Amino acid sequence: GEKVLTTARAYVPFVDTGVALPSATPPEIPARAANALTGSAFMATIEHLAKDDCEAATRRELFAGNVPSFLRTLRTVEVTAAGPDSVKRTIAYDVMPDYLAIGSDDDFVRMPMTPYTAQAFCDAFGFVLPTRKMVNDIWAAATVHVEPRPLTQERDSSRTFLQHHRIIEEQLAGAARGPLVAGIKKDVVVTNKLLERPN
Repeated sequence: GEKVLTTARAYVPFVDTGVALPSATPPEIPARAANALTGSAFMATIEHLAKDDCEAATRRELFAGNVPSFLRTLRTVEVTAAGPDSVKRTIAYDVMPDYLAIGSDDDFVRMPMTPYTAQAFCDAFGFVLPTRKMVNDIWAAATVHVEPRPLTQERDSSRTFLQHHRIIEEQLAGAARGPLVAGIKKDVVVTNKLLERPN
């Protein structure tokens, strides 16, 4: 049969049960330069680039802070759930109000990217990619939902990226920038299922 260790663990007296984490610091995305490319201008520069070059250009713009200002005011998502011990706990985390984009408030494009580019952005500026549960919680907390309108042809083309962005903008016509928007594009998530798919 199984043997269960019942002796007290030697480290128990050293465990601090009153840990209080410091408040999270807001991400320090560089200020957007006055001469930074607009979203439509950026899309024109990548129109004929190979996929890897497009990703490199996307990283370059994001790392330089070419992100609309309305994305820099984060929205808090609060979730309460019971753990394995049946005790309810509440957590709160801050998210961008819309999908990551390149450009100015007046001329930006929601920019699809590989998980590697998304993770690099997160690593650089103190974000984390969401889990599947977080995506569902963000959806529930969002005040703006529109019907998803995915495009299926030439999905990796910059023209398709721009076309999809324009469809979303038509759906959001008249909506203010800043309220939490969810479900309009595919989410890049972290999941343990990645362990089943090495490389």
